[in-house]
Amino acid sequence: MIERCYGKDRISYVVVSRRSERIDVFVFHENKDMRQLLGKVLYEPRRLLKRRDAFERSTIRAQNWLAQVMDDYRDYFEKNLVDFTFVF
Repeated sequence: MIERCYGKDRISYVVVSRRSERIDVFVFHENKDMRQLLGKVLYEPRRLLKRRDAFERSTIRAQNWLAQVMDDYRDYFEKNLVDFTFVF
């Protein structure tokens, strides 16, 4: 398994690659709006790609870090091979 952390002072996301060709994205931030949005796209994470540019420009850390996750793992998002796990 390969693990990558996203966040500066506090970790917002941790991505773990699995042998089953999927990735797990662990959500550590407490941003309610982002958690709600991620909950809505659990079965079709590719829908997030439409918002990627807005997330990148955002001053909200949870959105900005998610844009970086999507950049690094774009193929997984395009193929809906992403599982979100909410921590806390």
